[in-house]
Amino acid sequence: QCLPRLGGLDAAQVLVPVADGTADFLDSVLAHCQRLLEDDEPRVRAAVAECIGAIAARCGAAVFDVMGPQIIGSIQASFARDPPQTKEEAAARGGGAPCATGIAAAVAATAASANITTVPPQGVSGDNATRAGFTQRLLEAGYAEQRVGAGEMRHDTEGWRCLESSFHALQTLMEGCGTAGLPYMTSGMRMLILDSLRHQNRFVRERGHRVVQALLGVLSDSPLLTSIVDSLVPALADGLNDSWPQVRFAASEASRALLMAIKQRGELDVVLPQLLPAMLFNRHSVAEGLRRYSQTTWEMTMGTTGRDQVAHFLPEVVKFYTRQARANNHEFREAACECFSELAQKIDRGAVQPLVPAMLAAILGCFRDSSWPVREAACEACGQFAAAYPEETHLLLPRLWGLWFDHATENVPSVRETAAVALGNAVRAYGQEALDIVLPRARDMLERVKQQPADDDRYVKTSYGVAARRVDEAPPADDEDAALFGGPSLQPVTYTSAPAPSRAGGSGPGSGTGSKLFSISALSKEPNDCCMDAGFIRTREAWEAADGAAYLVRELASAAPDAALPPLMPLLAAAAAADHYAHACHLQETVWKQLPLIALQLGNKRTFKRYLEPFLDPLFRSVQSAAHHNSQAAAIRCAAFLRDWLGPRIFAGRLSLPQQQIMQQFVPTSIVYTNKACFVADAVKPKGLQ
Repeated sequence: QCLPRLGGLDAAQVLVPVADGTADFLDSVLAHCQRLLEDDEPRVRAAVAECIGAIAARCGAAVFDVMGPQIIGSIQASFARDPPQTKEEAAARGGGAPCATGIAAAVAATAASANITTVPPQGVSGDNATRAGFTQRLLEAGYAEQRVGAGEMRHDTEGWRCLESSFHALQTLMEGCGTAGLPYMTSGMRMLILDSLRHQNRFVRERGHRVVQALLGVLSDSPLLTSIVDSLVPALADGLNDSWPQVRFAASEASRALLMAIKQRGELDVVLPQLLPAMLFNRHSVAEGLRRYSQTTWEMTMGTTGRDQVAHFLPEVVKFYTRQARANNHEFREAACECFSELAQKIDRGAVQPLVPAMLAAILGCFRDSSWPVREAACEACGQFAAAYPEETHLLLPRLWGLWFDHATENVPSVRETAAVALGNAVRAYGQEALDIVLPRARDMLERVKQQPADDDRYVKTSYGVAARRVDEAPPADDEDAALFGGPSLQPVTYTSAPAPSRAGGSGPGSGTGSKLFSISALSKEPNDCCMDAGFIRTREAWEAADGAAYLVRELASAAPDAALPPLMPLLAAAAAADHYAHACHLQETVWKQLPLIALQLGNKRTFKRYLEPFLDPLFRSVQSAAHHNSQAAAIRCAAFLRDWLGPRIFAGRLSLPQQQIMQQFVPTSIVYTNKACFVADAVKPKGLQ
């Protein structure tokens, strides 16, 4: 039924700007806008708002005299939520009675209802019948039908009637009038707009920030702009820190409008202490639109002085980042770790150094997060601080070694690689002290692949990533192990801070000897707020430790090649040659991707050729094997790189006749990989501080 109204308003919006000498037409459209301002259909109300804006752009501030009082009245009437419906009101509107709360309320509700007839079950009499009748009445009251959007049990976005659309109409009216609407921007109007920025309904908050943007356009040439800055800036800062990205984006648009207006007046330092931390943080937002918009706003506002401004307001920035690292949203915690890492790399040491302990404390809190992207970001950030501020980080090394090696054996490949990068940074920062710890652990991780059971296919993964039991496998006898297969456990499980148990046994990170089923979420003090872990993580396989060690060898090839490569390269070749287990192709894929990078990091071809021989046999087995296409493709690229980097004749001279035949059959001569960018895709990172 709303389509005729919607179509008429859309047509009027198109005709209003081009209508000539038709005052009656404009008056008629405005009358319809007044009538449909609080229409039941949201699309109609949105079209009314656009029509009001078009008429205001055509006729000027006179439209404010006609529509302004009605719009303001609608906003004031809808600013508070509808009161809970009574039973009679709900029945009049076609809904059910409100839900009773508590036994007394249930009894009262059912006693007052004449439509409920209690019939005891057949064969029940006396006191038992009385109790049965009471139970039936209680259930009928507890499960009473209730209209959606009514009563107390409502979503935050329900019950506000046309509040958001009325603010939309106010926005378009102000945008259409422009600076001519200045006389109507009274103190009451400004306070009403500011109140919308902290409204309970997120859609109202989002629309309120867009109204603020329109308000700044009206006040652009007025001294009133300076008078509202003190009350407006804290509200915008709250919007930039909102839990909803849509609200943050609308607040970013309003903040840019304010910053551009303030910058022209030379009063930028007045607003930066409150807006700069959130602006800086949103440059790392997971939401792409917000991230790009914030990056552009930063460039427009700061120009080439961004780093100096961050250093000047660094205490406020660190305080804001610390709050974000403890936020309930895992995306904010991940971005906070990335922001800390950026401070370590790009801001003046004199400003950052006194605040390093506080930043490291916030990052360590994210190391035991239930979300693996947060843990990965924390791992990277600690590695950056170890490289940039080794003295300040040295006190935390006893804790960081265990955390880094624990994450180097993680189930997630990107976490293993990030932990290896952090360990490489620690070796570069601490030299021989770090090597004495890293080299034995790296050897142990590479040798652990020998302990990998050949029957690791007894666990299969569902589409949700949970380890499941094969259909032909008997269920475990011990109830404590039932949770491993997704079944309920009747006994409480006490989680410890030990890493996930390894099926290969042993001790150290990834082994978890004597520990129960492990979940990263059990280590977090905060409740699990995302679907990354959901309270379950499968046991770690021994080959995953060797996989993490492959990344670590790559890092040590540039950090300490003379000390690390002689003992580790033969072990890496042996790990690549081991194919007695089902997932060997995954480890081999990693090795074939890292071997060219190890060669490039080493740089010396003569030295690299000393380690090449043990890799050739498993490499060409992977080249001709079609069992796993990713491993085969990585092996082909690796063989092509070695051929072109060492020289075709030199490389061919090291191959046996069957290997030369495989080379000619599977490795195209047109594939040339000569630099690191061929093997590692550049990640999209926020634009650097200027």
